[in-house]
Amino acid sequence: MRSIHDVQSLLNRVVAEHSIEVTDRISAALKFAVNGEGGLADAAVLLRQVLRTDDVRRGASWSSSDTNSESKSTRSWLDVPHSQSFPHTFGWADYGLEAETHKNRVTRIRAAPWMPGWLDWTAVPAVDHDVSDLRTVRRDESVYGDPFLSLVDQDITTYRTPGQRAAVRSALLAPTGSTLVMNLPTGGGKTLAMLAPAVTALTTKSVSVVVVPTVALAIDQQRRYASLYPDAPPSAYHGDLTAGQRRDFISRLRSGRQSILFTNPEALVTSLARPLSDAAAGGRLRMIAIDEAHVVASWGDAFRPHFHALAGLRTYLLRVATAAGHQAFRTILASATITKGTLSLLEDLFGQPGPFLHISAPVVRPEPSYWAAPVSNSSERDARLIEALRHLPRPAIVYATLRDERVARPGTLTPNRLSHLATAHGFTRFKVVDGQSTTSHRETVLRDLRDYPDQPSSIDLVFATSAFGLGLDVPDIRTVIHACIPESLDRYYQEVGRGGRDGRPMISLVLPTRSDEDVAAGIATPHILTADRARDRWQAMFQAVEVLDSDTIRVPMTTVPADLHQHTDYNERW
Repeated sequence: MRSIHDVQSLLNRVVAEHSIEVTDRISAALKFAVNGEGGLADAAVLLRQVLRTDDVRRGASWSSSDTNSESKSTRSWLDVPHSQSFPHTFGWADYGLEAETHKNRVTRIRAAPWMPGWLDWTAVPAVDHDVSDLRTVRRDESVYGDPFLSLVDQDITTYRTPGQRAAVRSALLAPTGSTLVMNLPTGGGKTLAMLAPAVTALTTKSVSVVVVPTVALAIDQQRRYASLYPDAPPSAYHGDLTAGQRRDFISRLRSGRQSILFTNPEALVTSLARPLSDAAAGGRLRMIAIDEAHVVASWGDAFRPHFHALAGLRTYLLRVATAAGHQAFRTILASATITKGTLSLLEDLFGQPGPFLHISAPVVRPEPSYWAAPVSNSSERDARLIEALRHLPRPAIVYATLRDERVARPGTLTPNRLSHLATAHGFTRFKVVDGQSTTSHRETVLRDLRDYPDQPSSIDLVFATSAFGLGLDVPDIRTVIHACIPESLDRYYQEVGRGGRDGRPMISLVLPTRSDEDVAAGIATPHILTADRARDRWQAMFQAVEVLDSDTIRVPMTTVPADLHQHTDYNERW
């Protein structure tokens, strides 16, 4: 976060039409706004964020009748020169900014703490107080590391927590054929525990597979791995590779020259299934590690059928390995959200041949502050949402439950309806993600949301369904809003967990309506995918089966039971 002095210099330069170097979120937003491309609302929110952060850091407050409040003069200010982009008539008050015309044709703005009448904030200084305090709140629980950690990353000399240490050691000592479930909190270092068994076996001509939710994460893991082992071949397999690169990858897998493989579920259960079968038959498959393993129990818009197919592929690979006289490989399942029901399902799907091991080190995360508005009608909810978007810091994610406009009631928000609402109120620096978004679109959104000096962010806000969250490695998400009622605590906690990954405060706000209650109840109590319905579906599919060879069949996903007359995208994804 830039200092007040730096932001004032930016304002002076951009309004005077001097060129500025765009190196971060606020410089990009200001240049975009001053160039007349819109986005004044986005810029105003970021200016407010700078002011509130500085006020909270210094202990300044809002001038009011409250005798405990400090004078207005103690609060930071910014002088915004009058211009076509920022006229003196701009509605600063809508963004919680007190404005007064000053000499030299400038408007001096100060930020007021956000204290809406529809939230009970009486126990705290303001709703946005904690999230404006950027001091690290995550407790340092680091413990001395083990010598072999340098094989994973030479810069790692400690474990983040005793729980991470136990997970890494358990992964290394897990017996053949075992399944280890690791339940570590967001930011708890699950990746290290998955990588340690792989890098300590680099000389064995075996392959260890690490399945991550997104292509971006696979590429990121490859980048880190290549920095440690520059002579190693590429390790991330994904759909954006050229045909030649894919052929080379598969050739290395079959010949034992690919020691570690980072990929996503879609690639693993399709183009990689056959070469991994060859590796298993040759006794070269050492481990399969699956990140975000709780997704196998997810439905709704977060449903990813290839995640569900992982269990079947693993069973097949185990059968191939043992039939050829080799030891069964190890399996690691990692997640920050594993309930008793999810654990039972994972044991049913991944427990054989065993043993089925579980290590859990859950903690109550200190980063979030939790807020929920009273249930309201849709118009009142929309007004509250816009007020929140004008006052709460960025980056931010706003979640809805439904994607399909055709099944959503008029008062129920979808990502597209959220985008229309935001556009109507002047916001432009946002994008939409839902269950129909392509992999490349999700990767683009993640790239645009991250803020790096060499690649400043171009958006501050994402409107999404629960399909946007897995593998979201943006560390500084400050605000997560649910413009819906999540159908489960699992989903709610998982999505709140997208914020504050850098150990600094974030805020969670739920804005419910009666209509949202009906949507959540309908999803939480499914009526279609019963055991009988699933059996009917499978029977219909197998009646149209096509035999490809002695051990491969093709099943049409568009087939539906006789009593259903319409094929839908959800049917196919199921």
